[in-house]
Amino acid sequence: MVRHCITDDDILASGPTTRAVIEQVEKALTSARFAAQAQPHVLALVKALFLRLRLRSAVGEPAAATLLSKMLVLVGKQREDSRFEWKKEADAVLDSAIKVLGPATVLRFLPLGLSAENANPAKARAWLLPLLKPAVTNTRLAHFRETFVPLSAGFYNKAEEAKAANRAMEGKVWETLVGQVWALLPGYCEYPTDLVTAFDTDFVS
Repeated sequence: MVRHCITDDDILASGPTTRAVIEQVEKALTSARFAAQAQPHVLALVKALFLRLRLRSAVGEPAAATLLSKMLVLVGKQREDSRFEWKKEADAVLDSAIKVLGPATVLRFLPLGLSAENANPAKARAWLLPLLKPAVTNTRLAHFRETFVPLSAGFYNKAEEAKAANRAMEGKVWETLVGQVWALLPGYCEYPTDLVTAFDTDFVS
């Protein structure tokens, strides 16, 4: 339905049909009426919207970046709720969002909330790291360099500090985060849009 009922022109113009469909899906996403068995179907619609709104405007940004930002935040909040039943379906939505918008845009709306100063990574969005891994492709390698390389260095230092203080379990948590961060690199290296500028001798070393 979403694929065939909204025209390319209406999407690029943020037209009435596109906005009407988005408004109805947003309402369904937050409605108690659909919170039970119908929720997987609502999430399937959200996924379809992200894929349909991948069309790029004149400024080069996917239409979904502006039109579906609220929906992205709503799905993210549902996904991090421990009582939410439909995590698999929410993950499918986020996978599509990452592929369409790119990791930098998704993380702008759903920040990881992770840093070397964060004493409790479990309360951050560390669950996003494994979702990013299979979805990242054809994006800016510089984003990994600017965001994840310093993050990984901080995690490594925390792991070493924890091991030196005989806090083995804490050390393993930080080591796991280091591994999850570097597991993203192959995706960033797959058809990067800025290979010539980002992949220099400083990055290699």
